[in-house]
Amino acid sequence: MKKKHLILGAILLGILGLFILFPKKEEVVIKSREEIIKIEKEKKLQEDLKEAKKELEETVKRNKAMIKEMEEKEIEEEKALEEIKKEILSEIDEVKRSEKLDGLLEEIDKYKYSREFSIPALVELKGKLPETEIRKINERLYKLYRSTDEFDKAEKIEKELNGGGNIDGEDDKKEL
Repeated sequence: MKKKHLILGAILLGILGLFILFPKKEEVVIKSREEIIKIEKEKKLQEDLKEAKKELEETVKRNKAMIKEMEEKEIEEEKALEEIKKEILSEIDEVKRSEKLDGLLEEIDKYKYSREFSIPALVELKGKLPETEIRKINERLYKLYRSTDEFDKAEKIEKELNGGGNIDGEDDKKEL
């Protein structure tokens, strides 16, 4: 019996020694290839999203700066056009007034001034200058109205240039 107990004790000590020497290892979760690729794609998408967000913020900042510059430029343009208009209207000498008007019309043709400001300025000049200058103004107004797709106003100016139609813009329904 002692032998049996010794053998049994040795076996139990051996098993106990095995558990002590070789502890139970934690299970390592082996991920499938698809799961690894999916995780990598998600990480890449997150990085791309961060980069796109940064680029978008930079673009917004640039656009705000450009808008501010454009607004400042429009204000300067409007002031310059108003100043030229006042100079033309205040000029007493017809030759100098005609030269200044020609200079303004050339600058408008070269798109130095936007249509937004040049059309009202020309309309105002048209109402305050003598008949000799009105034809030049009408020619430019016709071109400007055509380029801004305001064909009804362009037709009225064309009638005025050709010597027909109402200058005030009233329709003659008697001709129908």
